[in-house]
Amino acid sequence: KFLHAERDFVKSSPDHLYIERLEARFDTNFQVEINGEMKTINIGGFIDRVDKVGDRYRVIDYKSGKVSIEDVTIKVERGTTKLNFKTTRHALQLSFYALMFEETYGCFPDDILIVSLINSTGKYPFQSKQNHGIDEIAEAVKDFVKEIYTEMVDDSINFTHAKNANYCQYCR
Repeated sequence: KFLHAERDFVKSSPDHLYIERLEARFDTNFQVEINGEMKTINIGGFIDRVDKVGDRYRVIDYKSGKVSIEDVTIKVERGTTKLNFKTTRHALQLSFYALMFEETYGCFPDDILIVSLINSTGKYPFQSKQNHGIDEIAEAVKDFVKEIYTEMVDDSINFTHAKNANYCQYCR
């Protein structure tokens, strides 16, 4: 289904599609203030694919498992305008990709796609599932990282292992 969707996309686009990078290393860093002190947060990773279609860019991340809309949809915390990255599996990763892409290219990608090779329907833009633009999401992720970092260095918060944690190697 994915390959058919890609073929249809290429055929319907008036612009040529160029695959700019595959499995490419990207890095970025940004400053956050923690307890009155500036800290540098370094983020790095590999982006599966970067395309240029005309003057637009799209970032693609492939998943070998199933992906649902809920896995990439960022919800707004109840009673606030704050984006909640804790309730989604892949949106945080894709938001980091937006920051890393912006560091390298000087702009945010026009689309960030997550493609499940198992249950792809051909409709997978991360951005279209959001009520926020990629640039706003990327800025919000910085606040989220600051929140997590602040909790990590807060001596008043006790760390306990959660027995039902799916991703913690110490809790399984």
